Amino acid sequence: MKKIITILTFLGWALAASAQWTSEDSGMPGTKTLVDMHAVNSQVIWAAGSQQPYAAGVWSNDFSKSTDGGLTWTAGTIPAAVGFSMSNICGIDANTAWVSMYNPSAAGGRIYKTVDGGTTWTQELVGHFNSSTSFPDFIYFKDAAHGFALGDPVGTDFEVYTTSDGGLTWTAVPGANLTNAGGTEYGLTANYCVLGNSIWFGTTTGRVFRSLDFGQHWTAANTGANYIQSVSFKNNLSGLALDSFKNLYSTSDGGTTWSPVGASGDYYSLGIRYIPGTTGTYIGVGRDAANTGNGSAFSTDDGATWTTLDAGVYHYTIAVYDAGNIWTGGYRDSSLAAIYPGIYKYSGTPFITAPTITLTYPNGGDTLLTGHTYSITWNSTGITNVMLEYSTDNGATWNTIIASTSNANTYSWTVPVIATSSTCKVRVSDASAASTNSSSAAVFTIMTSNGVASIANQLHLEAYPSPFANEVSITASSIIKQWRLLDCNGKTVLSNTNSGNTVQLNT
Repeated sequence: MKKIITILTFLGWALAASAQWTSEDSGMPGTKTLVDMHAVNSQVIWAAGSQQPYAAGVWSNDFSKSTDGGLTWTAGTIPAAVGFSMSNICGIDANTAWVSMYNPSAAGGRIYKTVDGGTTWTQELVGHFNSSTSFPDFIYFKDAAHGFALGDPVGTDFEVYTTSDGGLTWTAVPGANLTNAGGTEYGLTANYCVLGNSIWFGTTTGRVFRSLDFGQHWTAANTGANYIQSVSFKNNLSGLALDSFKNLYSTSDGGTTWSPVGASGDYYSLGIRYIPGTTGTYIGVGRDAANTGNGSAFSTDDGATWTTLDAGVYHYTIAVYDAGNIWTGGYRDSSLAAIYPGIYKYSGTPFITAPTITLTYPNGGDTLLTGHTYSITWNSTGITNVMLEYSTDNGATWNTIIASTSNANTYSWTVPVIATSSTCKVRVSDASAASTNSSSAAVFTIMTSNGVASIANQLHLEAYPSPFANEVSITASSIIKQWRLLDCNGKTVLSNTNSGNTVQLNT
């Protein structure tokens, strides 16, 4: 059965937040449960609500937003979305956000975008998510241009769309790029994690799907669990998955393989999030192990041991920006807002941060040309200078790009002239503590960029007609056995084998 949104029976509620959390009023009308939150930065947070009690025919198109770190919240609705309910919400600033919504009474869903802070909303992906099994699970944008939307399987494939123009146009990811879904396998609303171009999401059959190129290609791995409730990664390799039976699983290879954690302490059962800037601190919210109450807990050792933060406060969803900015969403009753405010901000003992670094490009699957310049990018905290290296043998040996340079989270690298290799990686490290490092999650290709002239080692080349309209012909003075067309970023656009000395490209 397809998952909608689990609304729990409220047992053992506290009438106010514990000393670990400060109450904040979401401002949503009626009785709502916050089902998803997204922290854009330390000041801007978006939240999505669902009707409570969760009754057929009574749905919610409510949202709320804070622009002052959660001190005050402004609620609103999406009038055109009557009859639909929130799956998740994602913002990129105080004005721009997207929501994915599903139809609780039938199949299908909608995507809406606001560019004026939530005053008005425009439907996107019109004509999509409208099949007999369509169900949008979540939408995410990493910047104003690049985003993806993912929904439950239609046939054997999850329904995935990507955009590179802020949602003006969307492209369906072809089935050949997807791992087939099982017969009863579905995604879960707001159950995903994104780091740079890497995406993970869990399913109802215990698998975790992964993309290294921001949704263009996908693989899947079994965790050994049944129903993945939440996934969270601290870097490209290390992460945790929580299932609905309160079992925790870990991976150290980006999600290719998973192992039971055997954790001690109660980590609650609805959601876990890594706290950026820490060595290995995660926070968990939801139902306790006995399924008799609600609360929150944290772990500082990658999920091995957990310490309870509070018990009796209903936390349904969680948003983490950094160690000092953590919010949870729960139940809000407009008639009893002082008792059930809907939002809590962490105000307990500060979590200890440590230098962290996460490579974001090149992160696997790319093609870089020798002699061309690319921006190596990473995210980091607490690091002054970095060392950069590259490998052509999948990390067995490393070559220095620069031994130490100021940490700007980006570095312009002119790829050296080396032999073509498809097993390349880049590594960025703390220059003063090399053990703090991050490398490409998967291999990429460095290719000699001598161009067509290298085919015959002669400069007998022709491109015609000029100017060309739909087709360009390239002729070499000897047989072209194989060719590849790259864009300006080094990504392969077209490739094929050949048996003559002319290649015709449909442009």
